[in-house]
Amino acid sequence: MITEEDFEAWRENPVTKSLLGILADMVQDTKNKWDAVAWVGGSADPLLLADLRARAEVLVDMIEISFADMEHKLDKSEQDSTD
Repeated sequence: MITEEDFEAWRENPVTKSLLGILADMVQDTKNKWDAVAWVGGSADPLLLADLRARAEVLVDMIEISFADMEHKLDKSEQDSTD
């Protein structure tokens, strides 16, 4: 079982902070690609733009995950495995 203290220690770990920084850079790279394709390139390919938006949203979700989010998902996963 992961405690809130364990989670906070993980968030404060320098490796975790570096990883989250890289993910934030990837969000910005994705937004820059959106701008390059849509604004500069003049393309409005809905599939490409939806893919770029989805990528950015997943990365942001990963960066912003909280202990409560994780705990809820772990509890749900455990319940699903016992059903």
